[in-house]
Amino acid sequence: MNSQKPMVVIGGGLAGLTAANYLARAGKQVIVLERAKEFGGRARTNREAGFELNFGPHALYLKGAGARILRDLQLMPTGSKPVAPDVLWAEQQLYPTNSIKAALTTPLLSRRAKWQFLRTFAKIQFINPADYVDRSFAQWIEQQADEPRTRQLLAMFGRLTTYGAANDLQSAAATLENIKTGLAGVLYVDHGWLTIVQALVDNARQLGVDLRTSQRVESIQPSLAGPTIQLADGSSIQAEAVVLAVTPQAANELIGAKSQLFQRHYQRMQPITAATLDLGLRRLPQPTRQFLLGVDQPYYAVVHSSYAKLAPQGQTVLHVMKYLDQRQVSDPKQTRAELENLLDQYQAGWRDQLITSRFLPSITVSYDLPQAQFGGLAGRTPVVLADCPNVYLAGDWVGAEGQLADASFASGYTVAKIMLQPAPQSHMRTVGAVA
Repeated sequence: MNSQKPMVVIGGGLAGLTAANYLARAGKQVIVLERAKEFGGRARTNREAGFELNFGPHALYLKGAGARILRDLQLMPTGSKPVAPDVLWAEQQLYPTNSIKAALTTPLLSRRAKWQFLRTFAKIQFINPADYVDRSFAQWIEQQADEPRTRQLLAMFGRLTTYGAANDLQSAAATLENIKTGLAGVLYVDHGWLTIVQALVDNARQLGVDLRTSQRVESIQPSLAGPTIQLADGSSIQAEAVVLAVTPQAANELIGAKSQLFQRHYQRMQPITAATLDLGLRRLPQPTRQFLLGVDQPYYAVVHSSYAKLAPQGQTVLHVMKYLDQRQVSDPKQTRAELENLLDQYQAGWRDQLITSRFLPSITVSYDLPQAQFGGLAGRTPVVLADCPNVYLAGDWVGAEGQLADASFASGYTVAKIMLQPAPQSHMRTVGAVA
């Protein structure tokens, strides 16, 4: 590679900023082009009436790729670990509990269902997820338990750790890996995920990265000599290499016609989506209820401000969510009514305490669900496109490590390490990545 040309990263979200940090730390000249007016993508945090609201509930997995990379960059945020669910929701009723063990004492489960759940949940901590790469999470659940309620509880933990609601598509190996990662603990981040974004931006700037916002890329012309990047303002950049840390749709617009490998993966993507109701309250009407999970319905409700600094003193940030199956049509009005009905029972009196709210009927949590039929994580779009020279990919839909934000961090790190390899090794790595 020609070191006189810059490395260009298109996209200033978690994946792009991670790649930029590692490239710059190795001494490369780096330019980041972000289309929006600010960095962060879906990791941005809105500040309203003193509340700091992420776009839906966010958690940093303490044993995941994101935490590992942030520690390596010495950018690990502060925050606290949430406790276990203290309320389960089933058959339109609340079942108070304060631990998994306590949940088994409720009338929710028969004796046989309790035994099946305890046996299976204990086993998860010791299994090798790779042993189940040939089946879906739904198939795995059916093989572990025949009690309907036990199956619902196992699916509930799959939703909690992957945000996925399509168990028949979802890779058992990928889901079990994330359940195991989740059991090691998560962190709710003080002041929202903008804290992480800003730390990555500040560190990149200190390393000499040229950070540009409001930059629209019109086209990319791949070349063995380095790609040419054409901007909407008429200027162009001759790059050593380019990282597309953007949505699959944006990547398709830029290189979809130039890469059959990309197209093959693009055509089979299944996004993970959710509906969220994010609330800022004067106080929590039912303060003993902090963490709810739906058993027979795909619901989640957690008081994030009990574990992270997100609200003015004495006030509350509450995230309520419905996990969606993208294959099913959802009515935003009905979905909001469902979430508000849940709140009416979970936090009766919440309307009287409301200061600010935001309803998002369908947000993209991840752009590609690891699907069993394509090999789970290994079947996602590769970081390297062998048929598109010097063009690389990063994002939560890219690479064979991690899910959700962890996939963004992992692919950003991986792409930087590949780009930093000497040219002959990089070429061999490219060929191997496709094989």
